[in-house]
Amino acid sequence: MSPSKKILVLLLFPILLVSSHPIPAEDPAKQCNLSEDDLTKLKAAISSASSAKAANEDILPSTTLAACPMLKNFTEMLKTVATDMEVLKTQGVSNMEVQLLRESFEEKLNDLAKNKDIFERQANQDTSKAEGEMVEKINKLQLEMAKLQEEIEEQTKQMYVDMIEYIFERLKMNDTEAIDSYAQIVMKTKMHELIMKLKTDRLVLWEMVKYVEGKKNKWVGRKVLNTILDQVNKLKLYKPEEVEIGKNSLVVVWCWKFNSETVYGTTDEDQKSFHLAKLFFPKEKGCKECADVKSRTMCNNDYPKVMVKAFG
Repeated sequence: MSPSKKILVLLLFPILLVSSHPIPAEDPAKQCNLSEDDLTKLKAAISSASSAKAANEDILPSTTLAACPMLKNFTEMLKTVATDMEVLKTQGVSNMEVQLLRESFEEKLNDLAKNKDIFERQANQDTSKAEGEMVEKINKLQLEMAKLQEEIEEQTKQMYVDMIEYIFERLKMNDTEAIDSYAQIVMKTKMHELIMKLKTDRLVLWEMVKYVEGKKNKWVGRKVLNTILDQVNKLKLYKPEEVEIGKNSLVVVWCWKFNSETVYGTTDEDQKSFHLAKLFFPKEKGCKECADVKSRTMCNNDYPKVMVKAFG
């Protein structure tokens, strides 16, 4: 090859490389262009979340989110934080404990809203440089918010655990008046975990269903009833300790249903009970005394005995 042809090949080679491996377009996730007004709205939304107030609509307009797609999930993140703050604000095992916890998160959120590195822009800055720095700022903002959200959620979960323990202990002492505010939120959010704790002690479970019946809330009553039956249905019949839990739980349910207004007429649940009676009391069917079920009965009626005689 002549020297002139070699030079021509060397000149064409970079062009061929560029053609076969084109430079990728800029990742839209790395784009971000926010105005001062946008930053002000973000600060206000974080401050609202610290006061347990969630935004009812998107914090930023669609045009801004198009210019900064990194922020599309930020509204939902703030709503979650605001909801968790509301739980901390209204419920807790100890008012002082929860107040201090909430105040700590309020302070952290407000400190984040005041972060000058994120929310202040330098005057007379080159546009491309400003946008590059904005990407870093928004990344930092979302990272800080994600860490704080995780911390709040962990503390809230622990609070629920403490609530369940508190409810269990008060029921053991038959002190149902003391559990009222705690039971309301736990039954809405942690029903399964609560009944898992209660079912190991039939006397405490009996106190709980009496407490639920006293509230005359049919939605809660049916939820409690289904939770108990579903848990019994998952017990292992080859494990004696689980059979005991199942038998005790079923007798509690049958005692409750006999005089109940809250769970009266729950036909689907009755069918579940009939099925479970056959599994857990197979030897009692047609009995005269039904000694096994009778020894577990805590009510003054014969409905549990009638159940196992007919369906056991």
